[in-house]
Amino acid sequence: MFLCLALCKSGAERNLRLIAEADSVMWDSPDSALAILNMVNKTILDRHQKAVYTLLYTQAVDKTDGDISEHSEVFELRDFFERAGELNYAALATFYEGRIFKERNDNDNALKAFLSATVYEEKISDERLKGLIRVNMAILNYNEPDYAEALSNAQKAYNFFCKAGEPLYQAHALMFMGRSLLLEGDIQNALLSFEKAMEICMENHIEHFLPEIIQNMGVAYLSTGGYQKANELFRRARPLFSSEEDWMITSLNLAEVYAETGNLDTARLYARQAAQLFGKVRNSNAMVSAYYVLSTIEEKDGKFEQALQYHKQYTDSLFKIKDEEYELKMYQIRQEYHADLYRKKSDILARNIWIVVLAASLVVISIGFILFWLIIRHREAMRKAMQAIEVFKQMEETYNAKDTTIKNLILLHFDIIRKASVLLEEQKSSGTDEKLLKQFNRVIYDTGEMDWTTLYKRINELHGNLMDKMKLVFEQYSLNGDDFRVFCLIYAGFRQQEAAIVLKISVSKIQKRMATIRETLGAGKNGEVFEIIHQKIVKNEKHKP
Repeated sequence: MFLCLALCKSGAERNLRLIAEADSVMWDSPDSALAILNMVNKTILDRHQKAVYTLLYTQAVDKTDGDISEHSEVFELRDFFERAGELNYAALATFYEGRIFKERNDNDNALKAFLSATVYEEKISDERLKGLIRVNMAILNYNEPDYAEALSNAQKAYNFFCKAGEPLYQAHALMFMGRSLLLEGDIQNALLSFEKAMEICMENHIEHFLPEIIQNMGVAYLSTGGYQKANELFRRARPLFSSEEDWMITSLNLAEVYAETGNLDTARLYARQAAQLFGKVRNSNAMVSAYYVLSTIEEKDGKFEQALQYHKQYTDSLFKIKDEEYELKMYQIRQEYHADLYRKKSDILARNIWIVVLAASLVVISIGFILFWLIIRHREAMRKAMQAIEVFKQMEETYNAKDTTIKNLILLHFDIIRKASVLLEEQKSSGTDEKLLKQFNRVIYDTGEMDWTTLYKRINELHGNLMDKMKLVFEQYSLNGDDFRVFCLIYAGFRQQEAAIVLKISVSKIQKRMATIRETLGAGKNGEVFEIIHQKIVKNEKHKP
């Protein structure tokens, strides 16, 4: 009996030593950590040891690129560690809840878990974990897409990684900052982020991210017409890539550069190189891009029949990865348009070189360009309408009739919920894009003047005269009514895209208004604006007679 007790004690001590050792090497050597954890005798672990082991084992599997989607036992650990007062483990468990949901492609619950993990930011000292939580949130925001939120979380992740002294993670966060800025249209700051990431990689001999960083910089220059610089960067990145998928994407970027600069033969060569990899690389988005670039090249070269063939392949590929009903409508529009171009080309070829016939041909070509311009405008209008409908849907999903929050009051007052229902129903039932676009314009724009006075009165009644108090502060700072309306929406929790739709203005105008408010109040970010406003309200209340 004494021998059995001695053996059990010895086994327990060995388990504790192994778990502590695995924990200490986890960040720098996850393979070793996993090997050490596999030596633990799980049958004699007590409840606390089992909880720590389960969490560390999930972390080790994840960091060695294993599948953690079925590690549901992690979901029970946050409350356990919270009750035990072990907040570092509680934060790590919450983070891995998000990672598991992400592996299951349940992005909504993943984002909720990561958001819950941020509660521990002020309570724990692990800067790397804080950074990982934020960078994972940034990735989900980026894919939503919500580039402003992605940028905010990537910036916070970068700051945490700087404190932790983790150059690899710093470069990763900077890349997402750059991508978000790029898609937000802030090319200059995007390039600064990419250049900083490259500098970190070069200083710390990190080669993994270099080709992707260089390629992203090329995309930034391409988007602003810096074709020579973009060409240099794409060519510099190309030999650094090892995968055929990356080669294919770089070839497409080079094809677009040469197409934009009029070197159609070289553009065609690179686009076809990318197309040759389709059988090996299953990247549907790259296939769509390749066919689109090839179609554009042939159309610019006047080879309308070949352009039509490539455009057909483009629309076929796009159809497979987009919503079936919507893409079918867009496919029909594109096919009709290119069939019309083909007929016009056939008519031109059938005519003789007589001056009168040539003049008639020029008229036909001019009409073709006008039609092309009109279709491009229609396409853009449809794209913006579909984006707006999606934003309406998101606003509808957040509405709760039982809550009297400022956001819910605004959604109800401006009839956003009804508009969202009408548009979503029309999207399902309308037979043509024209009908959907007409209904969209009617719902959004033909609604008369917006009654802000009644809204302010209602919010005042339910929120202690908050509107009057905040409006007084704006008047004291000489900020106008337009500024106040934008501020109210952002204060209520509306995203920039949502606020733009409610006010029927562009996102850039929302950004300019908020920038004016921040500059006037001397605030660095929106959160500071809210704090300054509340401080001023308190001061005004104290000085009331």
